[in-house]
Amino acid sequence: MKPAQIHYLRFILEAYEGIASMTTRDSSLGWIQLNIAPGNEAEVHQILTFESRRLGLRHLAITSSE
Repeated sequence: MKPAQIHYLRFILEAYEGIASMTTRDSSLGWIQLNIAPGNEAEVHQILTFESRRLGLRHLAITSSE
């Protein structure tokens, strides 16, 4: 994502308390990791889809901790 927009996405996710947590992996590259609470995947996907252009989102990988 655009590095300057990391704070914006964090602000949005915090507004939806408990929906997901965000970790910044490399702020200079705009590399983040989202940990989505079970059952909230569709809502987070909807938020990311709506904000994708503003945030400059690019999908890198999906991993599971199962």
